[in-house]
Amino acid sequence: MKRNEKIVILVLVIITIIMCILLYNSRKENNVAEGQEQTGTQVENSEGIEQQESTTYNNREKVIADKDLGQFKVRNISVSAEGGLTTIRASIENTTGTSQTEFPITIELKNEQGETIQTVHAYVGNMQAGETRSIVASVNMDVTAIYDITFKR
Repeated sequence: MKRNEKIVILVLVIITIIMCILLYNSRKENNVAEGQEQTGTQVENSEGIEQQESTTYNNREKVIADKDLGQFKVRNISVSAEGGLTTIRASIENTTGTSQTEFPITIELKNEQGETIQTVHAYVGNMQAGETRSIVASVNMDVTAIYDITFKR
C-alpha cells in the first residue's frame, strides 16, 4: 500500500469517528430538549404534576380546588413530595359565625377511579369565628397517584 493510500484511509477513519461523536451529541441534546434528561429545571406535564429540583408538586385541578368541610372552608391546598414523603398543606376557615372547639379531620387521598388509596389525619385547634388556621399532614406515598382529596370531620 502506498503512503498516499494510508493517509486517505486514516483521514476517512478520523472523519467517521468525528461523525459518530457529532451524531451522539445531537441525540443527547434532543433528549434534553424533550425533557428526558433535565435536571435543576421546572418540568410540568399535562396531568398537573410539576417537578422542581428534588420536589414534585401535584397541581391537578381536583386536588388543589377549594373544598367544604361542613361549615368550614378548605382553601390553599397544596400537595408536594420530596424524598418519598408526601406533604398536604391547607388552610381551614371557620365560617360558622361562632367559636369552635378543637377537632380532628380525616384527609382521604383518592386515585383516578375515586377510590381512597390513603387516609391521613390532621388536627385543628380551637377557632374563633372567621379565623383561618393552617394544617399540615404527611404520608409516605407517591404524589402522582393522587387525583382527588376529600376532607371529613
